[in-house]
Amino acid sequence: MAGVISSSNFPSYYKSNTTCVWTISVNTANQITLNFTDFELENSSRCEHAYVQVYDGPNTTDPSLGTFCGGEIPTGVRSSGNQMLVVFHGYRGNKFKGFRAYYDSGKYFRRRTFFALVNDFEG
Repeated sequence: MAGVISSSNFPSYYKSNTTCVWTISVNTANQITLNFTDFELENSSRCEHAYVQVYDGPNTTDPSLGTFCGGEIPTGVRSSGNQMLVVFHGYRGNKFKGFRAYYDSGKYFRRRTFFALVNDFEG
């Protein structure tokens, strides 16, 4: 099973004080992977204004798999079971596009950053 979730109005700006909740369920024997492809939310030190929070189960009382904000695409996350809850809250709309993510019961991708060291030699 696979699907796509996104903030309201994506790729246009989301509205102020928006909250969206998705409960994702797949077959009992599977886990869920969530990979973000686009991400532009208001940035704050503790993600208190705008955020996407992912839970390892169908409730906000389940363990958190991560809380994400800002403009960097988050690392993929994977549930331990067959259910996942995704909560989006946007505080200041009309300035940020929000997010889009794909979920499925297959592989997930961890973003890796590679640094290149360039030496400038004069010959």
